[in-house]
Amino acid sequence: MTQPLVSVIVPTLNEAENLRGLLPALQSQDVDFEFEVIVIDSGSTDATLAVCEEFGVRVLEIEKGTFNHGRTRQEAAREARGAILVFTVGDALPVDGSWLARLVAPLRENEGVAGCYGVQLGPDEPLVNPLEKERSLDEEIAMIVAAGPHGKHEPETGRVYKKLAEGQRFEDLPPHEQRQLASFDNCTSCTRRGVLLGPLPFDASTFGEDFQWAAKALQHGYTVVFEPRARVFHYHDQGFGYFFKRMWLDQKVVREVFGLPGHRSLAEVAGSWCKEVGNSWSLLKITSGLSRMARMKWFAYNLKLITANRLARYLTEAEGRPHPMGWIADAVERRLGQHATIRRPG
Repeated sequence: MTQPLVSVIVPTLNEAENLRGLLPALQSQDVDFEFEVIVIDSGSTDATLAVCEEFGVRVLEIEKGTFNHGRTRQEAAREARGAILVFTVGDALPVDGSWLARLVAPLRENEGVAGCYGVQLGPDEPLVNPLEKERSLDEEIAMIVAAGPHGKHEPETGRVYKKLAEGQRFEDLPPHEQRQLASFDNCTSCTRRGVLLGPLPFDASTFGEDFQWAAKALQHGYTVVFEPRARVFHYHDQGFGYFFKRMWLDQKVVREVFGLPGHRSLAEVAGSWCKEVGNSWSLLKITSGLSRMARMKWFAYNLKLITANRLARYLTEAEGRPHPMGWIADAVERRLGQHATIRRPG
């Protein structure tokens, strides 16, 4: 059996329908190297395992209750044979046949690069939030911002190489710069197996294992690359409850890891809410192909998401502290019943 250069790792739970799109898309990638696909499944009860067998991919099975974003990916990494480990998810889909080659190229070209990540897009379908389809624009903006004092923008490829300056300590950066530099996305990412199984494993985190890993990699002197051409379609129809929970967990992690506070006053909530609502409406107005009714529908939808985001960022600041809203925040935490396992990078 030929030794693969790359192992593509896909955590799954009841993803049979999605895998019928993802697996052939992976197997048809245009590459000049050998790669394997590993599905690590946490107790699917649909036809996920049968679909994997149909496409001839390796399957690792774990019990449903043992799934953990960081620990499960780490377990798959130990079983992988490739020197480069690519991570995606069962309901993602590469935008084109060059996704895999573009994602791993920075690691093949430069031994100092520990990881590379790409972009999530919303598919161009009528039932997808129009603003999710435009996330590529947001990523382009983030790319330019990231290419500040700690990043090198490569105009011919669009890549950004992120690395700390000699003698600079990650923890000495302002919190917002720490969070910006540590951006990483395990829906479309890759790392070196030797790094992941050596000095920098994923933390056993229920949320945010990807950017926590990137923070550690930067602190240890590695380069992390943003490759805007390594794109996948990935979209969830995010209702208020889903988005609130996600933002609650996200804010808890970024506060503990980077010291980045949420909203500390209702005035701050109101200001941020108004600004984001205004931006949402402005983007919808210039989005082509939308009727007035569709524009109003998606504005109302995004209004819910913006409210969930800002409310979560306010309440996380109140949790477990003397605060007029502390009792609500504590009740939310008990109701969600999830605590991300958080470690400061180091």
